[in-house]
Amino acid sequence: MQALGDMLSRNGELAPIKMNEAMQYYGFNPTRIVDVVDEEKSTIAYFSSGRLMDIDHYVLRADAKELPPIFRIPQLVRNTTYVSDEFIARVNECKLTGFRFQPLP
Repeated sequence: MQALGDMLSRNGELAPIKMNEAMQYYGFNPTRIVDVVDEEKSTIAYFSSGRLMDIDHYVLRADAKELPPIFRIPQLVRNTTYVSDEFIARVNECKLTGFRFQPLP
């Protein structure tokens, strides 16, 4: 919370998790949804119903200048959370552990 609380609180919901430990834990639900994917230029797999299944290669829209530190996209809102370089830099700067960042293909 000390290292990331400002970024998280502006872009989602934080909830304390009660545990029988001295350390306080929090759950985080990212609620910031940003439409930055250029669907025409990206490589996207669709279900036979026409719903989007997955994005194999991302191309951001030309007007996507500044990304929030942590967000979701409307195309994959249920299962994927994205973070900006700013977020990754803060995690590294504060020597936080437990994160696994994967660059977008």
